[in-house]
Amino acid sequence: MAASDLFYRYYDLLFEEKDYKDEVRLVLDLYRKTNHSLPLRVLEIGCGTGNHTVEFSKETEEVVAVDIDQRMVRLTRDKLEESGLENVTVYDTPIEELAEEGFDVAVALFNVITYLPDTATLNTLMKAVAERLMPGGIFIFDCWNGIASIIDPPASKSSALECDGLRIDTVVSASTDLIGQLSDIRYEITVSDGDREIERGQVTLGQTLWTPMQILDAIRCAGLESVSTAPFPYEERALCENDRKMIFCCRKPLVA
Repeated sequence: MAASDLFYRYYDLLFEEKDYKDEVRLVLDLYRKTNHSLPLRVLEIGCGTGNHTVEFSKETEEVVAVDIDQRMVRLTRDKLEESGLENVTVYDTPIEELAEEGFDVAVALFNVITYLPDTATLNTLMKAVAERLMPGGIFIFDCWNGIASIIDPPASKSSALECDGLRIDTVVSASTDLIGQLSDIRYEITVSDGDREIERGQVTLGQTLWTPMQILDAIRCAGLESVSTAPFPYEERALCENDRKMIFCCRKPLVA
Protein backbone atom coordinates (compact mmCIF):
# COMPACT_ATOMS: atom_id res chain seq x y z
CA MET A 1 0.00 0.00 0.00
CA ALA A 2 1.31 3.46 -0.92
CA ALA A 3 1.84 5.70 2.08
CA SER A 4 -0.82 8.17 0.94
CA ASP A 5 -3.61 5.59 0.37
CA LEU A 6 -5.10 6.18 3.79
CA PHE A 7 -5.31 9.91 3.15
CA TYR A 8 -7.41 9.32 0.01
CA ARG A 9 -9.53 6.63 1.65
CA TYR A 10 -10.43 8.71 4.70
CA TYR A 11 -10.27 12.19 3.14
CA ASP A 12 -13.99 12.92 3.46
CA LEU A 13 -14.01 11.63 7.03
CA LEU A 14 -11.00 13.78 8.00
CA PHE A 15 -12.78 16.89 6.74
CA GLU A 16 -16.37 15.92 7.55
CA GLU A 17 -16.95 19.11 9.55
CA LYS A 18 -16.34 21.31 6.50
CA ASP A 19 -19.60 22.88 5.30
CA TYR A 20 -19.32 22.46 1.53
CA LYS A 21 -22.94 23.43 0.94
CA ASP A 22 -22.53 26.71 2.81
CA GLU A 23 -19.36 27.56 0.86
CA VAL A 24 -21.16 26.98 -2.45
CA ARG A 25 -23.97 29.21 -1.23
CA LEU A 26 -21.37 31.88 -0.39
CA VAL A 27 -19.91 31.73 -3.92
CA LEU A 28 -23.36 32.05 -5.49
CA ASP A 29 -24.20 34.99 -3.23
CA LEU A 30 -20.97 36.78 -4.17
CA TYR A 31 -21.69 36.18 -7.84
CA ARG A 32 -25.24 37.46 -7.46
CA LYS A 33 -24.01 40.65 -5.77
CA THR A 34 -21.79 41.39 -8.74
CA ASN A 35 -23.89 40.16 -11.69
CA HIS A 36 -27.42 40.25 -10.21
CA SER A 37 -28.16 36.70 -11.37
CA LEU A 38 -27.05 33.11 -10.82
CA PRO A 39 -24.24 31.63 -12.95
CA LEU A 40 -25.11 29.07 -15.58
CA ARG A 41 -21.66 27.55 -16.20
CA VAL A 42 -19.20 26.90 -13.36
CA LEU A 43 -15.51 26.04 -13.70
CA GLU A 44 -14.13 24.33 -10.60
CA ILE A 45 -10.35 24.14 -10.27
CA GLY A 46 -9.00 21.50 -7.89
CA CYS A 47 -12.23 19.57 -7.34
CA GLY A 48 -10.69 17.09 -4.86
CA THR A 49 -13.20 14.37 -3.95
CA GLY A 50 -16.09 16.31 -5.45
CA ASN A 51 -17.95 17.65 -2.44
CA HIS A 52 -18.17 21.22 -3.78
CA THR A 53 -18.80 19.76 -7.26
CA VAL A 54 -21.94 17.96 -6.15
CA GLU A 55 -23.33 21.08 -4.48
CA PHE A 56 -22.60 23.31 -7.50
CA SER A 57 -24.28 20.81 -9.81
CA LYS A 58 -27.51 21.12 -7.81
CA GLU A 59 -27.57 24.91 -8.19
CA THR A 60 -26.32 25.56 -11.75
CA GLU A 61 -26.89 24.25 -15.26
CA GLU A 62 -23.38 22.98 -15.95
CA VAL A 63 -20.20 22.32 -13.97
CA VAL A 64 -16.79 21.58 -15.45
CA ALA A 65 -14.36 20.35 -12.80
CA VAL A 66 -10.62 19.79 -13.16
CA ASP A 67 -7.94 18.31 -10.92
CA ILE A 68 -4.38 17.18 -11.68
CA ASP A 69 -4.64 14.37 -9.10
CA GLN A 70 -6.05 11.37 -11.00
CA ARG A 71 -7.06 9.56 -7.81
CA MET A 72 -9.09 12.55 -6.65
CA VAL A 73 -10.74 12.68 -10.08
CA ARG A 74 -11.74 9.02 -9.77
CA LEU A 75 -13.27 9.69 -6.36
CA THR A 76 -15.22 12.64 -7.78
CA ARG A 77 -16.51 10.63 -10.72
CA ASP A 78 -17.60 7.81 -8.41
CA LYS A 79 -19.42 10.29 -6.17
CA LEU A 80 -21.20 11.90 -9.12
CA GLU A 81 -22.26 8.52 -10.48
CA GLU A 82 -23.68 7.54 -7.08
CA SER A 83 -25.55 10.86 -6.92
CA GLY A 84 -27.02 10.43 -10.42
CA LEU A 85 -25.90 13.93 -11.44
CA GLU A 86 -25.40 14.35 -15.18
CA ASN A 87 -24.58 18.03 -15.64
CA VAL A 88 -20.93 17.70 -14.58
CA THR A 89 -17.83 16.93 -16.64
CA VAL A 90 -14.62 16.09 -14.77
CA TYR A 91 -11.17 16.30 -16.36
CA ASP A 92 -7.84 15.09 -14.96
CA THR A 93 -5.95 17.95 -16.57
CA PRO A 94 -4.32 21.24 -15.57
CA ILE A 95 -6.53 24.28 -16.09
CA GLU A 96 -3.97 25.58 -18.60
CA GLU A 97 -4.77 22.62 -20.89
CA LEU A 98 -8.56 22.75 -20.60
CA ALA A 99 -10.12 23.24 -24.05
CA GLU A 100 -13.42 24.65 -22.74
CA GLU A 101 -14.10 28.33 -22.07
CA GLY A 102 -16.98 30.78 -21.68
CA PHE A 103 -17.62 30.29 -17.96
CA ASP A 104 -19.70 32.63 -15.81
CA VAL A 105 -17.79 31.83 -12.63
CA ALA A 106 -14.59 29.99 -11.76
CA VAL A 107 -13.78 28.74 -8.27
CA ALA A 108 -10.74 27.27 -6.51
CA LEU A 109 -11.85 26.30 -3.01
CA PHE A 110 -10.28 24.61 0.02
CA ASN A 111 -6.78 26.09 -0.31
CA VAL A 112 -6.15 25.11 -3.95
CA ILE A 113 -4.15 28.31 -4.48
CA THR A 114 -2.09 27.56 -1.35
CA TYR A 115 -0.81 24.36 -3.00
CA LEU A 116 0.73 26.25 -5.92
CA PRO A 117 4.52 26.04 -5.49
CA ASP A 118 5.76 29.37 -6.88
CA THR A 119 4.89 32.74 -8.37
CA ALA A 120 5.26 31.56 -11.95
CA THR A 121 2.66 28.82 -11.39
CA LEU A 122 0.33 31.28 -9.64
CA ASN A 123 0.55 33.75 -12.53
CA THR A 124 0.02 31.02 -15.12
CA LEU A 125 -3.10 29.74 -13.36
CA MET A 126 -4.57 33.24 -13.02
CA LYS A 127 -4.07 33.92 -16.73
CA ALA A 128 -5.57 30.55 -17.67
CA VAL A 129 -8.65 31.32 -15.59
CA ALA A 130 -8.99 34.79 -17.13
CA GLU A 131 -8.86 33.28 -20.63
CA ARG A 132 -11.71 30.89 -19.84
CA LEU A 133 -14.07 33.36 -18.19
CA MET A 134 -16.82 35.22 -20.03
CA PRO A 135 -16.40 39.03 -20.02
CA GLY A 136 -17.79 40.07 -16.64
CA GLY A 137 -17.14 36.57 -15.29
CA ILE A 138 -16.04 36.11 -11.67
CA PHE A 139 -13.19 34.14 -10.11
CA ILE A 140 -13.60 33.31 -6.41
CA PHE A 141 -10.97 31.46 -4.39
CA ASP A 142 -9.70 31.04 -0.85
CA CYS A 143 -6.21 30.43 0.52
CA TRP A 144 -4.13 30.76 3.64
CA ASN A 145 -3.14 34.26 4.72
CA GLY A 146 0.65 34.02 4.57
CA ILE A 147 1.10 36.97 6.91
CA ALA A 148 -0.86 35.24 9.68
CA SER A 149 1.10 32.02 9.14
CA ILE A 150 4.42 33.87 9.30
CA ILE A 151 3.40 35.64 12.50
CA ASP A 152 2.10 32.40 14.02
CA PRO A 153 3.34 29.36 12.02
CA PRO A 154 1.08 26.29 11.71
CA ALA A 155 1.26 24.04 14.77
CA SER A 156 0.82 20.30 15.23
CA LYS A 157 -2.57 18.89 16.10
CA SER A 158 -4.17 15.48 16.49
CA SER A 159 -7.62 13.97 16.18
CA ALA A 160 -9.35 10.62 16.55
CA LEU A 161 -12.39 9.41 14.62
CA GLU A 162 -14.48 6.25 14.45
CA CYS A 163 -15.45 4.61 11.17
CA ASP A 164 -17.00 1.15 10.63
CA GLY A 165 -15.77 -0.04 14.01
CA LEU A 166 -12.24 1.23 13.40
CA ARG A 167 -10.37 4.06 15.09
CA ILE A 168 -8.58 6.53 12.82
CA ASP A 169 -5.93 8.61 14.58
CA THR A 170 -4.48 11.54 12.66
CA VAL A 171 -1.49 13.67 13.62
CA VAL A 172 -0.96 16.79 11.54
CA SER A 173 2.46 18.42 11.85
CA ALA A 174 4.06 21.33 10.04
CA SER A 175 7.58 22.29 9.05
CA THR A 176 7.72 25.94 8.02
CA ASP A 177 10.35 27.90 6.10
CA LEU A 178 9.51 31.50 6.90
CA ILE A 179 12.05 33.01 4.50
CA GLY A 180 10.85 30.85 1.63
CA GLN A 181 7.18 31.31 2.64
CA LEU A 182 6.65 27.54 2.52
CA SER A 183 5.07 25.08 4.90
CA ASP A 184 5.10 21.29 4.60
CA ILE A 185 2.02 19.81 6.24
CA ARG A 186 2.34 16.13 7.09
CA TYR A 187 -0.65 13.90 7.83
CA GLU A 188 0.18 10.72 9.75
CA ILE A 189 -2.79 8.37 9.81
CA THR A 190 -3.06 5.24 11.95
CA VAL A 191 -5.96 2.80 11.71
CA SER A 192 -6.53 0.46 14.64
CA ASP A 193 -9.01 -2.12 15.84
CA GLY A 194 -9.13 -1.82 19.61
CA ASP A 195 -5.52 -1.93 20.79
CA ARG A 196 -4.22 -3.48 17.57
CA GLU A 197 -2.75 -1.30 14.84
CA ILE A 198 -3.93 -2.40 11.41
CA GLU A 199 -2.22 0.02 9.07
CA ARG A 200 -0.37 3.31 9.04
CA GLY A 201 0.46 5.84 6.34
CA GLN A 202 1.48 9.42 5.80
CA VAL A 203 1.38 12.12 3.15
CA THR A 204 3.08 15.53 3.03
CA LEU A 205 1.46 18.48 1.28
CA GLY A 206 3.55 21.51 0.39
CA GLN A 207 1.82 24.85 0.91
CA THR A 208 2.88 28.38 -0.05
CA LEU A 209 2.27 31.20 2.41
CA TRP A 210 1.03 33.79 -0.07
CA THR A 211 0.65 37.36 1.16
CA PRO A 212 -2.40 39.38 0.07
CA MET A 213 -0.15 41.64 -2.03
CA GLN A 214 1.28 38.67 -3.95
CA ILE A 215 -2.21 37.41 -4.73
CA LEU A 216 -3.46 40.84 -5.80
CA ASP A 217 -0.41 41.30 -8.04
CA ALA A 218 -1.17 37.99 -9.78
CA ILE A 219 -4.81 39.01 -10.23
CA ARG A 220 -3.73 42.29 -11.82
CA CYS A 221 -1.11 40.67 -14.06
CA ALA A 222 -3.78 38.32 -15.42
CA GLY A 223 -5.89 41.29 -16.49
CA LEU A 224 -8.52 40.70 -13.82
CA GLU A 225 -10.05 43.33 -11.55
CA SER A 226 -10.12 42.83 -7.78
CA VAL A 227 -13.67 43.04 -6.41
CA SER A 228 -13.09 42.13 -2.77
CA THR A 229 -10.55 40.69 -0.35
CA ALA A 230 -11.96 39.45 2.95
CA PRO A 231 -11.46 37.00 5.81
CA PHE A 232 -12.70 33.47 5.14
CA PRO A 233 -15.51 32.62 5.59
CA TYR A 234 -16.58 35.88 3.99
CA GLU A 235 -17.02 38.84 6.31
CA GLU A 236 -17.70 42.38 5.14
CA ARG A 237 -14.67 43.87 6.83
CA ALA A 238 -11.07 44.54 5.94
CA LEU A 239 -8.65 41.63 6.10
CA CYS A 240 -6.22 41.86 9.01
CA GLU A 241 -2.85 40.24 9.62
CA ASN A 242 -4.22 37.68 12.10
CA ASP A 243 -6.94 36.26 9.86
CA ARG A 244 -5.79 32.70 9.11
CA LYS A 245 -7.56 32.42 5.77
CA MET A 246 -8.70 34.86 3.11
CA ILE A 247 -11.14 34.83 0.20
CA PHE A 248 -10.75 36.79 -3.02
CA CYS A 249 -13.33 37.78 -5.60
CA CYS A 250 -12.10 39.17 -8.92
CA ARG A 251 -13.71 39.88 -12.27
CA LYS A 252 -12.84 39.77 -15.95
CA PRO A 253 -13.51 43.24 -17.41
CA LEU A 254 -16.44 43.60 -19.78
CA VAL A 255 -14.17 45.40 -22.25
CA ALA A 256 -10.59 44.27 -22.73
